[in-house]
Amino acid sequence: MPIPRATLWAVRFCRDVCESDPFNSLHSLTSWFDSVAPCARQERIDKAKLIFGAAFAAMQKGKASTAGLLFEHGLALDPTSPLAWFYLAETREVDVVTERSWYKLAIEIGLPPELQSIAEEQLGT
Repeated sequence: MPIPRATLWAVRFCRDVCESDPFNSLHSLTSWFDSVAPCARQERIDKAKLIFGAAFAAMQKGKASTAGLLFEHGLALDPTSPLAWFYLAETREVDVVTERSWYKLAIEIGLPPELQSIAEEQLGT
C-alpha cells in the first residue's frame, strides 16, 4: 500500500524543520536541504516560489511585516534562495545579529552583484 507523499514529508522532514535552530551557515542549510528526498524537493521549491511571489507582492504594497512572515514561511520550505534571505533581512525588524546572519547567508548562497553590494554595506564590509 503506497504511503501518501505528504505523510512521508511530515514524518521525515517536518520534525527536523520545526525543532531545529534557524540556519546559521551555508553548510547547515545545504546539508539539511540535501537530506530532502528528490521527489519532495521539487514540490517544496515550487510551493516556496509561490510564497516568495506573494511576499514580493506584499513588499510592493508596502506591507513589510506581511512580506517578512511570508519570506520566513517560504524559506522553511526552500532555504536555498539568496533573494529570500536578503529580503527577509530587509523586511523583518529583529536583532542585529540575526539580521546580519541573514545577509551573510544571502551573500554565501550567491546574490546578484547589485544586491550583494547592499548586503555588504549593511554588514559594514
